[in-house]
Amino acid sequence: EKFIYSLQINRYNLTAIFMCALIEIRLEKYDDAQAKLEFLLTTNPNENVTYELANLNYIKENYEKAIDFAQKSITYNPLILPSYLLLGKIYSILLDFENSEKYFELAEEKELQNPLLYVEWGNALCKFFKFEKAKEIFEKAQDDNDALLGIALCNAELGNIEEAKSFIKNYNSNNLFIAEIKGLIEYHNGNFKQAILAAGSGCMAFLEAEKYLAQLK
Repeated sequence: EKFIYSLQINRYNLTAIFMCALIEIRLEKYDDAQAKLEFLLTTNPNENVTYELANLNYIKENYEKAIDFAQKSITYNPLILPSYLLLGKIYSILLDFENSEKYFELAEEKELQNPLLYVEWGNALCKFFKFEKAKEIFEKAQDDNDALLGIALCNAELGNIEEAKSFIKNYNSNNLFIAEIKGLIEYHNGNFKQAILAAGSGCMAFLEAEKYLAQLK
């Protein structure tokens, strides 16, 4: 409401327009957000506007437009890490390994080292079933919880059962990823029924989470 009031005072308050667009994305008012961002693109183009347009198109699964805007944001600011992460993620969805690796590697070359970089990079590598390299990348994130979870998943996929077990022993099996790891452990141990049950508990957790989120809307 404060941002809308600011706009009423000065309809060309660009910061207020930008913030309204971000809020509308959070509220899933994507068309309204896109209209504001496209207006800003004509009046004050910069790395933030183009990145948010890239992210919005990613959410809407318009991947070609998302790639275009993310690349434009990098031309404005070659050190904008979220754009590299978004490009790496989109190309992994499109199963384009070469380009996915390209943008993660570019971010590292530009010294944008950050746990989030290595978590997203490792996740992308897992989509390509490159678990050895994914484990190496996750390890660069040091003690980040998501990276540790990624390492455990890689260990389970690679058959390093004891290492995977030592990580997840204190975790709740209703966690989707933990359930996947436990399912893999049971599979490698030849306990196929337990593997199905463990993986199924993860699916149930996912469905329960979706139901909870739907109730919040």
